[in-house]
Amino acid sequence: MPPKSPRWLIPLTRQNAEEVRTWRLDDDVRGGLRTPYGLTEIQQARFYDHVVSDQTAPHRYWGVQDGQTALEASRQFLPLCAMVGLTNIIWESGNAEISLVVNPLLRRMGYGWRAVDLVLREGFDNLRLHSIFGEVYHSNPTALPFWEGVCKAYRAHVTTLPARKFWAGAYHDATIFTILAPAWREAMSKET
Repeated sequence: MPPKSPRWLIPLTRQNAEEVRTWRLDDDVRGGLRTPYGLTEIQQARFYDHVVSDQTAPHRYWGVQDGQTALEASRQFLPLCAMVGLTNIIWESGNAEISLVVNPLLRRMGYGWRAVDLVLREGFDNLRLHSIFGEVYHSNPTALPFWEGVCKAYRAHVTTLPARKFWAGAYHDATIFTILAPAWREAMSKET
């Protein structure tokens, strides 16, 4: 389960998006991305303008920062720990796909767990979603155990699909998972 220290979802700024672009250049990160090539500053700026900043887009992205209060976390002197999102939201069906990129310098420090916890809370409690799904490529050996832990904690429905990602000269399987709001609520009630 996620650590209990305060961390917050904050509106993602253009500067945050550019910082995340540099994280995505790390080979350990690239192996787990749907888009495995590096983006230019211009491409990332377009993503920020046409996806992150477009209120009509079916995607929502946030930054994750430390801080004792949400206001403190929103101030720019605190480091960005992760970028998390709910993408391809289908409002009528109440589902979305989870997206997560953690600062490579902060891996294995609980930031991924906290980002997932925060975005699930946002999706289920504030956006009225019913299911949040994800896909993790087996080409990413650090992400796979992390997401397996998330799936276990929130009683996700899990399956494996073959040959979903070509990386480092080979095809890799992917784990597809779906977390339902009732299972998430039950896990959260046991935590308190």
